[in-house]
Amino acid sequence: MFVFVKQLPYFCIVDKETYEKQKAFAGEKIPSMNRRCVGHDYQSRQIYMITMVTECRRPLFGKVAGRSDGVPGTPDEPHVELSELGRAIEERWWATHDLYPEIEVLALQMMPDHLHGILFVKERMDQHLG
Repeated sequence: MFVFVKQLPYFCIVDKETYEKQKAFAGEKIPSMNRRCVGHDYQSRQIYMITMVTECRRPLFGKVAGRSDGVPGTPDEPHVELSELGRAIEERWWATHDLYPEIEVLALQMMPDHLHGILFVKERMDQHLG
């Protein structure tokens, strides 16, 4: 059996045994629900920092462009050029309030393989953020 493994900037195929040996170095995968604070009320009025990561950290949201020594405010400034998917996610993130009026979007930072966002739950929600 063979497994696809992403190794930038290309894909490679490795056998299952090699994959399992290398996987140990990444550490145990923890389901996201286990990272939440036990006993915390995720429906309450608070500010929440949200991080979402693509599966296998694939750069589906866009790509990094510019130069590390680029001057801010110029085209050479380092920035993320969003893909079509990245732009759609950004648009929906900022429109969260349209679906959930009790949530105010405070910030969003898109990266090629993940995003960070800050939400303010202004009043108790009927269901938790998850």
